[in-house]
Amino acid sequence: MNRRGPLFAGIAAGVVALLTLVVLLLPKISAVHKRQSELTQAQQQEQTLRAQLAQLQQARREAKDVQRKLAQLQTKIPPTADLPSLIRLLQGAADAAAVDFLSVSPGTPSPPVTGTGVSTIPTQITAQGSPGSIPGPTAGAPTGVVPAPAPSPGASPTPSGAPTTSTGA
Repeated sequence: MNRRGPLFAGIAAGVVALLTLVVLLLPKISAVHKRQSELTQAQQQEQTLRAQLAQLQQARREAKDVQRKLAQLQTKIPPTADLPSLIRLLQGAADAAAVDFLSVSPGTPSPPVTGTGVSTIPTQITAQGSPGSIPGPTAGAPTGVVPAPAPSPGASPTPSGAPTTSTGA
């Protein structure tokens, strides 16, 4: 038995050393793996944030151009409604289309939309002429002016038999 005693003692010492190694190192190994996964997530988040930063910097560079274009467009919108000019414009379009222009009845302007300074004015336009000469609701609109959507014009005969068109917007 003398020969086996040191052998068993050596095996027991190896098992104790292995158990100690596992008990001490296993938590550290799992902590290292956890930190590695956190590092990977942080690197992915950094890449996402860098891409977002690049987009925001690009938007900042383009913002000045957009603001300049908006300022140019804002100067083209009059601060108040110029109804006499509108009526002259419609009269000129009616004359060019051989339409007997009867009346323009502007309504009460709505308050300006917040931040834009743009208001709308409901208008009733009545014209009389031959069926081929009465244009649609946007005919004769000046270049650069976007007319508000209007229903299709309706035509009806007058007591004298001549057709009359009314468009309400």
